[in-house]
Amino acid sequence: MDASGPELLVGFAVSANTLAPWQRDAIDAMRTVAGIDVHVVFVEGSLPPTYVEGRVSLDGFDVVIDFARTSHPYATRIGTWSFQFGCDNDAAFPFAREFASGDRTIDVQLVERSGDAVSVLRTARLPASPWYPSTVRKALAEAARWPAELVAALRDGATLPRTPLVAHGRSAGAGRVSIASFAVAALKRLVGSLARELVTDHVWNVGLASGGSSALLRDEPLQIKWLDASTSHAWIADPFVVERNGIRAVFVEQYDERRRKGHIAALVVHGDMRTIASHRAIELKTHLSYPFPLEVDGQLYLVPESAETGRVRRYRCSRFPDVWEPDETVIADIDALDTTFVQHGDLWWAFFTRASRGHDVALHAMYGPTALGPWTAHPLNPIVLDVSCARPAGPFFEVDGVLYRPAQDCSKTYGGAIAIARIDELSPRAFRETIVRRIAPSASPYLDGIHTVSFLTDTIAVDGKRTVRSFTNVPRNAIGIARRVTSALLR
Repeated sequence: MDASGPELLVGFAVSANTLAPWQRDAIDAMRTVAGIDVHVVFVEGSLPPTYVEGRVSLDGFDVVIDFARTSHPYATRIGTWSFQFGCDNDAAFPFAREFASGDRTIDVQLVERSGDAVSVLRTARLPASPWYPSTVRKALAEAARWPAELVAALRDGATLPRTPLVAHGRSAGAGRVSIASFAVAALKRLVGSLARELVTDHVWNVGLASGGSSALLRDEPLQIKWLDASTSHAWIADPFVVERNGIRAVFVEQYDERRRKGHIAALVVHGDMRTIASHRAIELKTHLSYPFPLEVDGQLYLVPESAETGRVRRYRCSRFPDVWEPDETVIADIDALDTTFVQHGDLWWAFFTRASRGHDVALHAMYGPTALGPWTAHPLNPIVLDVSCARPAGPFFEVDGVLYRPAQDCSKTYGGAIAIARIDELSPRAFRETIVRRIAPSASPYLDGIHTVSFLTDTIAVDGKRTVRSFTNVPRNAIGIARRVTSALLR
């Protein structure tokens, strides 16, 4: 069905005297979708007049979003949708068991009932922050977007991915978590996190290994030789290795701890993996990272992450590897993080997460006829909602005709590991992938993270994180914590 066809009839079944803020947001978002006829329908109770649209039967609607949690088998054309929050699905006290158990992530699902079939339309694995109210607020805000996004996808002819509903591993119905046990666990979690953050800093470095991209599919640790480019006040990460005219360079984010800002550096690497020169390649007043190399019609570009500027811009190579000139804007008006390009079939694709939707949570895709677009957003965006495999971690690669996508696993810590996803379906109307391997940090001085990987024939470039605990940075870290806590409380 397209936007010019008949309207989709969407109903919200409600039963409470008042709607929760996130439910109001979901209804308001649905009202903005063109070609959708929206009705809010009583099951019982009363609502403010703004949201009252009459007592009518929901049977015969295309889609019903069941906020009443009645599990009533409405006779809909497509299905009845309802949310499940965490393993206990307790709308009044969501994710309490996860917090009490010290879990690092929480799950939200949108479930569809259609006749006797029950399936999952969308699942999100979201980070559980140390502050419980913030975790719940972000999870509900995320969930509020889904009905409008998926109904718009249906309107545009996309096929919604449906997977079987699998019972949660924990025993539901084991009794609600007591307020006392929850409070103790939540306080312990918050205090422990703040204490660690006060004395903790992270240092990244870049290393090279042999084997090529196929080595990422083998269940063997990478043998990494680390470069000597980090200093006492700066570190490097996000490596992309490129060779031109016999010069092998690794383009990296070089982060200055004193300025709290990164720029793009080019490290010239000798055959024995020694760094023999370092050049400041691209620098702006804003932060830069993830210098993705892109070759189009024989011309080499770098496309660094520059979300603070509100656009994705490429830089043309004037002299390899150190001189780069600003070129065209690739994608305008967007807070894209770690934009990764791939040409697949007749289309160019751009994959990225967005700062406004959680840096590491929601993978978006756009496609177009050229590397400059014009771009069309995938109707199923975000195509992945999972902190363990959403954010890009380097270029796509192909092995035996199969396309793979490296992704960051930030479920336990930022950049904690790399997930390798096999692309099962990629088209303007569908997307499916399967995680086939997770790569943990190799035995080395950098045991606490790995979050970018790139390739050049038989060479792999990766980065690694080391956690450093020191009391010298407590004042600086305390200022950052105070700002975040104040912001969270104000919201």
